[in-house]
Amino acid sequence: EAAPKLKELMERVRDKHGKFYHQTAINYSVALSLIGQHPESIAAMKELVEASARRFGREDLVTARATVALANAYGEARNLDKKAELLTPVVRTLEAKLGGRENKPEEKKEYLLTKAALANTYGTMRNATTQKALLEDVLRGLIELGPEDDIEIIRTRGNLANAYGMLGDYAQQLKLLEEVVAAKQAKYGADHLELARSLHNLGLAYGNTGDHGRKLEVLEACLRIKEKNYADTSLEHVITLRSIAQAHLDLSKGDDEHRQQHVEALRKAKSILERQPQRSMYQDEIEKI
Repeated sequence: EAAPKLKELMERVRDKHGKFYHQTAINYSVALSLIGQHPESIAAMKELVEASARRFGREDLVTARATVALANAYGEARNLDKKAELLTPVVRTLEAKLGGRENKPEEKKEYLLTKAALANTYGTMRNATTQKALLEDVLRGLIELGPEDDIEIIRTRGNLANAYGMLGDYAQQLKLLEEVVAAKQAKYGADHLELARSLHNLGLAYGNTGDHGRKLEVLEACLRIKEKNYADTSLEHVITLRSIAQAHLDLSKGDDEHRQQHVEALRKAKSILERQPQRSMYQDEIEKI
């Protein structure tokens, strides 16, 4: 329902090319991505980039920010190579314009978080070496800006931990994730979704070290938080239930109870997939379970 209204609003303010048009166009693109209309979302952002470049120039911050939105649209369409390709020159532009000593903290932070987005795109592409190098730079910059409990510092540590995990350094992955979980619990409390996301990663990290009992314990804590915050048909449950099922399987040698719990976790995950409004999209996953 939002997409046509945003399109109408965008058309009315198109020629002004101000902040309002810029943000309305981005909101329109995001709405299109959410309903799966990725080519249309990308087209809208391409138009915004070209309009910004004509009015302000290719190296202007307005154009750089529009290009970030275009990169995100490609990311939503799972074209990660294109997303990385677009973000790379933007990061250089933002470093030159926002990363200097004379810039305000919020300007430096914009540059650093865009660099983090590029890093995490490489991480999703399984290029953990590049992700790690970029995130280490980002983390140093964010720590310099402070404060220590800033959520972006905590999130960057979590993403850096995942890079260490992909590189096989499970001890460092575990160390960082334990710090992240402690920081999020202190900042948000015991039932926040930010904590659940890190608990899931921490559980997997324990599994990487072979501690499947601790993995199961942490994943079950993660699931309890998700159950408090999401509807019972949320796909978020499926992600954690599958990991719980694997933990039970890893613990099941000679233990009928864990084998039964493995089957039960998969049954719950399958039930959620079967109740999705667009069930056909998940048919392959349902059949695999």
